Amino acid sequence: SVRISTGLTNVDADYLSQCAFADKTVPGTFVYIEVSDTGSGIPPETVSRIFDPFFTTKFTGRGLGLSAVLGIVRGHHGAIKVDSSVNEGTRFRVLLPALTQPDNIGTDDTTSPWGTSGLVLLADDEGLVRQITCTQLEGMGFTVVQARDGKEAVQLAQQYKGQLQLALLDLTMPHMDGDEAARKMQEATPHLPIVITSGYSAQDLTLRLRDNSNVVLLPKPFSMSDLTAAVR
Repeated sequence: SVRISTGLTNVDADYLSQCAFADKTVPGTFVYIEVSDTGSGIPPETVSRIFDPFFTTKFTGRGLGLSAVLGIVRGHHGAIKVDSSVNEGTRFRVLLPALTQPDNIGTDDTTSPWGTSGLVLLADDEGLVRQITCTQLEGMGFTVVQARDGKEAVQLAQQYKGQLQLALLDLTMPHMDGDEAARKMQEATPHLPIVITSGYSAQDLTLRLRDNSNVVLLPKPFSMSDLTAAVR
């Protein structure tokens, strides 16, 4: 059976320490949405990985749902608590900060993860991957503009020249790959930080990009912590 419930609760730092990726979440009053079941449960070694993008115990092409949920929750400075016992069931509790001062909406940025802000260009030809990565970047505090291929990415980089804080490009894209797009962006804006995501190695980048201190290669599949480290 599956049970869904909602409520209001006061959460302290000790409780948040038991939640997923809640190191920047501030203790206080939270509304929660809880989903619990009496199913087979999740083994501990799997629980530790369920929020990783692309991780799945089923088959290739899955594993992005919980990563998307986590990105949304972090974007609202919330937390997720997971309790599971094999052969007994699982409980997910999503915690979102309760609204207490409406006039302060959007003005208090003290809980944003390490104070990120600004405009990021994200290019990936896989729509679902692009959507998940966008949600993760927004959870860090960025505003994101999206491109479906390298050619569109270069056009957007020119359109937002002087405003971009970062570009995140997939290496393999139609019309123009991430390598060529990155080189064109570097020519126009030499100091623009660029993260290139790829299932291949750094050797697949041109020598010019491999030696560029402003370019970081992020191997696919990547976790939220991998993405955060690359952006930093």
